[in-house]
Amino acid sequence: IAVAMHAGVALPGTLAPTRAVPAAYLDWETTSATIDQRLGMVAAGLGIRPPPVLYKRMTRPLVDEIGTLSAELARRKVGFVVVDSQVFAMSAGEGAAFHEPMTQFYGALRLFAPAAVLVVSHVTNADARTGVPARPFGGAFAFNGPRLIWEAKRDWEIEDATAIVFTCRKANALDRKPEAFGLQYHPGH
Repeated sequence: IAVAMHAGVALPGTLAPTRAVPAAYLDWETTSATIDQRLGMVAAGLGIRPPPVLYKRMTRPLVDEIGTLSAELARRKVGFVVVDSQVFAMSAGEGAAFHEPMTQFYGALRLFAPAAVLVVSHVTNADARTGVPARPFGGAFAFNGPRLIWEAKRDWEIEDATAIVFTCRKANALDRKPEAFGLQYHPGH
């Protein structure tokens, strides 16, 4: 999605940005080399050169970095931000109530406005194993906070490619939930 947003190109199917905007990738999980490789593969699949998505290696909770980070992204006119991933971006305070790290996290995301934000969130092992619709890790606050939630699951029945099915699980302020869609990644150049 960051590649499509930054380059202003459509993803397969019906997903297309209305305009190109600079994108940023805030990464608590991997390395720039991994993200560059992934962005390169997606760009190749779209038939474009990899766009210069701003990469930021993150090591501290988002609330600790939000002041300087939101100012930098605003200065760079970033219009789309990926947070990978929610559980690592949250902080835990001594004596904090269960909901406080989650509400502080969502409060910090508001400082990226008017940029759109995609938050990658994990699910519990129990939800991942059952095959039923899963909820983001973090309880009711993780589900109730976002206005739009998509669940991405691999389709293990397709063996000659990696197939991901995207299903909308929550769509506040929309007339109806968007239709599910899927993407397939085939090995090769």
